Parts: sequence; C-alpha cells; structure tokens
Amino acid sequence: MTAPNQPRRASRRLSLARAGAATAVALLLVACGPQAAPAPAPAAAPPAGSAAAPPAAMKLTAAYGSISATQLPLWVTKEQGYFTKYGLDVDLSYIDGSAGVRALASGDAPVSAVGGALVPSRLSGADVVAIAEMAPRLVYGVYVAPDITAVDGLRGRTIVTTTPGSTNYQGVTLFLRRYGMEPGRDVNLLTSAGGTEQLAMLKQGLADAALFSPPSSIRAREQGLHQLLNLAETNITFLTSTIGVNQPFAAKNPEIIRAFLKAYAEGLRDTTADPVQAKAALAKYASLDDPAAVDESYNFTAPTWPKGAPYPVVAAIQTILDLQDSAEARAAHAEDFVDARYVRELDEAGFFRQIGLTE
Repeated sequence: MTAPNQPRRASRRLSLARAGAATAVALLLVACGPQAAPAPAPAAAPPAGSAAAPPAAMKLTAAYGSISATQLPLWVTKEQGYFTKYGLDVDLSYIDGSAGVRALASGDAPVSAVGGALVPSRLSGADVVAIAEMAPRLVYGVYVAPDITAVDGLRGRTIVTTTPGSTNYQGVTLFLRRYGMEPGRDVNLLTSAGGTEQLAMLKQGLADAALFSPPSSIRAREQGLHQLLNLAETNITFLTSTIGVNQPFAAKNPEIIRAFLKAYAEGLRDTTADPVQAKAALAKYASLDDPAAVDESYNFTAPTWPKGAPYPVVAAIQTILDLQDSAEARAAHAEDFVDARYVRELDEAGFFRQIGLTE
C-alpha cells in the first residue's frame, strides 16, 4: 500500500536537501563576500599647544608731523614691532605740519601724530580729535643770528617759521606774545615748507631767527646761529605733538584704535626704559650719525614725554585756542577737541599697569 508514495517522499526529501544546500551556499557567500567600508576615522586633533594661524594684520596708514625727538615714542613703537604684536600692519610716514592734519582729516592717515594744527583744523569743520598725548609742552629753542643777544633784539627782524597754523607757527606766535611782541607788527614772519627750508632760508640770510628742536637745532648751530632761549625749560603747556584720529574712522574701527594705543603705550614705555634702543630709533629716523647729536636730542626732549597713562591734555588744546583770532575759537570748549575714552578704557582695565607704564 505504501510503495506508490515512496518516490514522492524521496523527491520531496531531495528538494529539501537541495534547498538547504542552496541556503548554506548563499550564507557562505555572504560571509566570505566583501565587507562594507568602515566609517572614516575622525580627523586627528592638533598637537597640544599648537596655535591656529594668526588673523591677517589690519593695514593702517599713520603719519608723524616732524623730524624731531618729540616723535620718538612712535618711532620706537614701530622699530620694536609693537604694531605687529597687536595685529596692525602700519605704514608710518612723515607728513610735515598742517599737511599731516589734512591727511588725518581726509582719512588718508586716519591715526597720526599731529601738533597744534589740529585745533584750527577742527574749528574749520574737520572731524578730528586728540586721543593720546605725546609732547604736551613747548619744546623749542630760539635760535638767532650772532648779533642778536636779547629777546628785544628781535624787534624789526625776521623769524622764519613753517606753514600758518602749524605747530612751529603757533609756537612762534606764543613765544612772541609771551615777551610782549606781536607777529607781523613787531617781528616779521616768513613761512616755509618745513625745517629743511627754514635752515636754507637762514643760511641765505633771508631770516634772522627760528624756533628749532633737535636735531634741527644742532644743524642751526653748525650754520653759526646760537640759542637765545630754551623754551623747553619754561614748561609752557602746548600742543607740540598728540595722537589724533579721524572720528568717522575711529567710530567704524574702534578695535584698530585700541590696538594702536596698546602698541604706542609699549613704545612710550621703552622710550625711557630702554635708552639704547630708543636712541637707535632716533638715529635712524632723524638721520643722525653723531652719537653726541643723538644724546643731545634725546636728553633735550625726554622731560616732555608723558609719564604714566597718556591722557590727552585739555590745557594744551586751550593754549592753542587762545592763539586763534576768531569768534569760533572764543566760543569753543577745549574738552570738545579730545576723546579720552580709549586711554581711559585701557587704564581702567589695568593695561598700562600690566605693561609697566604705570605703577
């Protein structure tokens, strides 16, 4: 009875066996086939202590207004690399007197060392202010022809100065008025483009006197002139040199202003703390080869550099305002010509103490 069903059962068993074998083969192929690519390993962390690439330095054009040791803190700042330290790429250029203030007002040199010309420039509408001091005293010697032996001997003679409104021009005006003389009435004024031209006019006999500070005063002596007065010893408050800014530029770039002042503060510190480096910078920028001339320039000017935090000096602005013969000057407030916030911020944050500029 069972014999007819045996082939079917045998066939079924064979089919099941074949299916099992096929499954086994398939499983074996999967097991032996190519494996999925592993997930990429995370990027290796940088070695401990390694720094990211520094940001690109911020470019800035700055000017200084005279070849005088009054500018030395700024020269030291550049030579010692402090602008670079604080992320600035500064092109530091010489632009004399009133021309430097025009560059400041136009934004061509939006942070610059300028002098008394800042005041009449602002009175005329330029949006410029003083933010830090460099030399807040009258720093000149009065150099005269050999036959002039007293201040009163200047009456009827000619003083050669620089462009109207410049620091030298206003220094001459202040000096003469302090001694009871009026420019153009008691003493003739001859203007020139700068210190080199003053010396040339004196050598040609076109003038009898001029106000100089080292190193120009040294060259004046070499031409036969002698010092009648050392006005630096009179301690007259005056805007000989200050750091000025173009206010629209400063409003848009406050980080550049702060970086500039941090660098300047370190240069100011080194100017007195490291005379060797300072004198090297002075020799370079003033083109002095004679060590005695370098020493004279340094020693003559050293008492005028700011001691401590370099707040702008309002009284120096007032001195210049008093020299202006205009209704605008008489109505002006000296406080409106300065912006001390940047120095104050650094002072209150303890920066000047940290770098050793203040105690």
